[in-house]
Amino acid sequence: MEDFGYQSLIQEMLPDLPLETADEGYSDKLKSAVEDYRAAYRAFDDAVETSGTTSPAVIAARHDKARDNAWRTLRAYVKVCTRHPDPDVAATSTRALQLIRNIGDLSIRNRTDETGRLNTLIQSLREIGAAPLAQAGITPFIDDLERKDHAYREAYQHWIDVKGDRTIGLVQLKRRAADAAYRNLITTVNALIHLNGDAPYAAFVRSVNALIKRNKTALITRQTLRAKRHHSLIAPPPTTENQQHTES
Repeated sequence: MEDFGYQSLIQEMLPDLPLETADEGYSDKLKSAVEDYRAAYRAFDDAVETSGTTSPAVIAARHDKARDNAWRTLRAYVKVCTRHPDPDVAATSTRALQLIRNIGDLSIRNRTDETGRLNTLIQSLREIGAAPLAQAGITPFIDDLERKDHAYREAYQHWIDVKGDRTIGLVQLKRRAADAAYRNLITTVNALIHLNGDAPYAAFVRSVNALIKRNKTALITRQTLRAKRHHSLIAPPPTTENQQHTES
């Protein structure tokens, strides 16, 4: 699903490339690579579709992005309100901000972890009380986050149901083809940069590099968290041999 989400985001960046003959940096080879990649992506998309409309994976990814945005908006609003001239509003906002900070940065969490943390956050915020939350104007933002989180959960469950029913071999085949078409596109863009300079392709390159960096950061963070959990496990008791050596 993460690979599909990445591919779907790359699709949104393709219009940044010079694909019209009048565009600076245009190349027939580039246009062909983009068309091949779009076709491979559509085939990959079709492999996980059930109704011939938008795939469940893409729908879930969009809902996940929507709840991320709702969380960021809530956090930004509460942070500003901690400096509210009304001391009661400022106090409520300060308490809410601490709860938000307690769950950490959701942008680096995997979706399952994020879902659990959001559930905890929403419950904790509600416990502040309806009256103070309403007075501080925080309630609409919590409601919005809760709606979008619920929509994501439903979309994700639907995607899981579809995933369990589809032909895995076909999906893997189409995924490999889409990956190959993507690599060919990137190779083509890099070659054209050497020929024409980076200006015609700069917007596309910046967007792709930012996406890659974000994914790498999220992966490294998850690996670090797993390593910390591993090291925090209770060490096994020493062997008899080690005990004797220590005592001697």
